[in-house]
Amino acid sequence: MEIGTIRKDAATELALWQQDYSADAEQAVIGSMLIDASCVKDLMKCLEGEDFFIQTNQDIFETVRRMYVAGKPIDGVMVADELERAGKYSSETRSYLVQCMEITPTSANAMEYAQIVRKKAEKRRFTQAVMDALTGEDDPQAAVAAICHQKMRQRRGTRLKTMADAMTEAMENIAGKKEGRIDTGFPLLDATLKGLWPGHLVLVGARPGCGKSAMCMEIAESAAMKGKTVLHVTAEMKAGEVGERLIAKRTEGVTMDQLIDGVPETDEDLWMNIAYTASMEAKLPVYFYDGSDVTVSRIRELALGIENLSMIVVDYIGLMIGEKDKRAENRNLELGGISRELKLLATEMDIPILAAAQLSRTVNETDKPKLSSLRDSGELEQNAVKVIFLWKTDPGDDTQVGCTVAKNRRGRTGDVNFYFDGSKMTFTELSYRTDNDEPADKFHQRPRRRRLEMGTVDGD
Repeated sequence: MEIGTIRKDAATELALWQQDYSADAEQAVIGSMLIDASCVKDLMKCLEGEDFFIQTNQDIFETVRRMYVAGKPIDGVMVADELERAGKYSSETRSYLVQCMEITPTSANAMEYAQIVRKKAEKRRFTQAVMDALTGEDDPQAAVAAICHQKMRQRRGTRLKTMADAMTEAMENIAGKKEGRIDTGFPLLDATLKGLWPGHLVLVGARPGCGKSAMCMEIAESAAMKGKTVLHVTAEMKAGEVGERLIAKRTEGVTMDQLIDGVPETDEDLWMNIAYTASMEAKLPVYFYDGSDVTVSRIRELALGIENLSMIVVDYIGLMIGEKDKRAENRNLELGGISRELKLLATEMDIPILAAAQLSRTVNETDKPKLSSLRDSGELEQNAVKVIFLWKTDPGDDTQVGCTVAKNRRGRTGDVNFYFDGSKMTFTELSYRTDNDEPADKFHQRPRRRRLEMGTVDGD
């Protein structure tokens, strides 16, 4: 029997409705993936393996899906090799893959081919359900009516919810069922921010040197220590550099300067402390990606390969590049498109995405930022659900950092004082900020800060 055909034994003769499929469309979908791997992402959203009527096509599609999730290169040779590994390879497999590529002149119509395959599959499943109801139900009319009603609900869209659905979700939130919420690990900030929620794009904006990378690292580590799996996309630093910061933060008696210069080999006690910290941090469920090709599709590909992913951290959004087919005329529009795609990805994955963002050069590092301070694109503000800004409150003291929640669609806005230790890359909350904290002459006076743990006031 030729590969890619249907066996029709006399005992299992298929009814006409069961044969409602398009071999050409199925082969065109397979051919499109083999000649142009960039279309695989969109096809994965549209189709499932069971949508293919021909078993060979189903096996090939599922093989390509596994390769896509694993981040492997996809072409005819690689797919054939993967099929052989999976035990789904025959003497005619390679020639069939070539045939699929030859009958597909271009991948430009891949989604149209996919729509044909999906509609045929939906029709077969619907007809099968109706036939089963007519032959196996006590009340076939009611069963068929229920099937038709369900089909109409699906056409209305799976994300369409009734008021009852909305009230149920609201009551669960009010009752304290806050699955998916991730706190920053800073109680005062969390009291204002009210957590990072699934589907939210949250921005941390600051001028260079104000600690936005360190803040993102703190939040990611806090989430991981609570058992949340985190994908940390670090375009600004290598994974090892982030590791150095975590070691400096958690190891007593070690500073960033020491780690950069090199710890003396003779200091065995210090090396033991560093090794212990590294071994403990290594247990955290954090995955790093420090490649230079940071696009939204690349992040999606990485995220799909991580089981039980709870949050994505991007450091930082200004170093991301737009998709080849979505490059804008200028950087402002391109960055706006990237933030929009990140928001859609957060919704698609049902997890929060925390992204660091650069502020405009016109903003002084000692000036409290505003939403208009975000660099390159006003669309960043529009697409973000929450926006946090950091700035230095005292030009003569780099340890004094203000943090403001400038935008919060689910929570409050407000300010918090932080102490930032650059030698350890750590933040420590000091107090809430008020309007009275800003000195009349901010270049010569230190803002009033209340140390919560001691109950004393500094800077009076």
